Order: sequence, then structure tokens, then C-alpha cells
Amino acid sequence: MQLLRGVMSYAGCWKGDLSVYYKPLRQTKSQKGQAANDNQLARIIETAKNNETWEVAMYCAAAAAGSGCRGGEIRTLRLRDLRLTDSRVKIRAEVAKNRIGREPILLSLAEWGLRGLLTRAHRLGATEPDHYLLPFNVRKSRHLAKQTDKKWDPTQPMVSWVKSWRKLMTACKMPGFRFHDLRHTFRTQGAHAGVQLEVMMAQLGHMDRETSIEYVHIQQQALQKAKARTEKQQTNVLNAATGRPAEPPNDRRERPRLLKSGARAHGIFRRRGRISTTRRTGSAPWG
Repeated sequence: MQLLRGVMSYAGCWKGDLSVYYKPLRQTKSQKGQAANDNQLARIIETAKNNETWEVAMYCAAAAAGSGCRGGEIRTLRLRDLRLTDSRVKIRAEVAKNRIGREPILLSLAEWGLRGLLTRAHRLGATEPDHYLLPFNVRKSRHLAKQTDKKWDPTQPMVSWVKSWRKLMTACKMPGFRFHDLRHTFRTQGAHAGVQLEVMMAQLGHMDRETSIEYVHIQQQALQKAKARTEKQQTNVLNAATGRPAEPPNDRRERPRLLKSGARAHGIFRRRGRISTTRRTGSAPWG
């Protein structure tokens, strides 16, 4: 329906009376993801280490859980996109879902995974900056396999690791856990650590707050802590409701510290290990 509306608008046939009766179809949201805990993430790594066919899935999982990057963003990384010395990676605009490039910060787990993929890429012949971090397996293409004797083509990215990922999840007894859920895991762990929503939006490449909030999966333990802190603020209200005596005010609460008169007249600054005083005459000493 939206496509038809666009065509008619482009042709100049979309009139005002049509727009009055137009109602867009309700769009169903994608399946809400799930977040893995630390034990499950460790199980994925330990299980994959016992099978070399799961090497790519293991390293990519570490990169996703430690950066929040999408699977498609990891799959299309080139060697020049890696900023491992600065703990960053460049997501180019043409591969980002919202077509806006970004440079997310890498956690240590993501660095470990990307370094493992980089070592593998060098082993498979990826040496140039424009070569892909995950070279394409030519043997899996009947058409290309007849044109060359090479097994790997670093000028093209691999297609997918879905099959190996599903087998790995079966071995980990985590059926239904998608690779994209690692992105949800990163977002949830960031929420537990107290990372601000705006910071996480820049890391994940979200454009709106609602999309980012959908990635948060607060565990029961975090909810219980939030409940305890909130109920502590409502103690006297509850006491009044239940007829209990109100608790005495806490005199040890932090109060704003006022500057003494001498400190008001003189700006005290510590510079290079020494204390210097400057009389303030209407303008700040630094400007």
C-alpha cells in the first residue's frame, strides 16, 4: 500500500480526498530478542573451541557480544575498518542499517574475537586494506569454483555462518537463541552497568529512543534492587498508610558545601602540584 501511494504521488495522482481515507496497514514488530547471561556466553566460547568448524561463529559471537555490532556489520568488515590499537572498529555507512557510519568502542571480548578473525584472514590470504575480514569460500559456489583453483577470495565477504551457529546453539543447549540476540545481550549488560541510554544509542547506531529501549532486558535481580531503592524513598509514606510512626530524619544527609568568605574573594586552583591564589575582579582568571 505504501509503495502504491509512493507511485501515485510521484505521478501526481495522489489527491487530497484520497489521503483523507488512507490508513496505513499495521506493521508487526520483529521478534523481541533475548539476552544471554555470563555463564551462557562462556558456554558458547568453551563449546566452540572443541570444534574447528565453529571457529568463525565463536569469534564473531565474541565480536558481537563485546561491541553490539550486527552480524551483517561484522560480516562486511574490511581490514582497513579495524582500529584495534584504539579499541574501535569502523562501521561504514553503506553497510549500516540506518546508512549512518559510526565507530563503536570495543570491549576486551570483542578485541579478542576480532584479533582471532584477523589471524584467520591473514592465513587465508587477506593482506590488503580493502580485503574482507571474512573471506569468501569459493568452493561453496559452483559457478566460481569452476573458474579458479583458489579456495578463498578475500575480495568478497563470506555469505553467512547461520548453519554453524545453529549447530553450536544445539550443542550449547540454547535452541532458539539467535546470533542477533548477542546485540540484545550487549545492550542489556550495558543497562545493568548503568550506561546512559544516549551513549548506548551511539554505540549501537540507533536513531530513536524507543528502538534502543526495546533491547533492554532487565533481570529479576536488577528489578529487586530497583524495588528496594524505591521503597526506601517511600518509607514514611508507607508508615503513614499503615499507621506506623514516621522515621526520624537523617541528620547525616549530605548538604551543599558553602564556600567561606575568603574562598569567595580568591579563586583557589591547584596547578602543577602547587596552590595559586588569584583575586577575582569581575572576570574569571582563565578568560
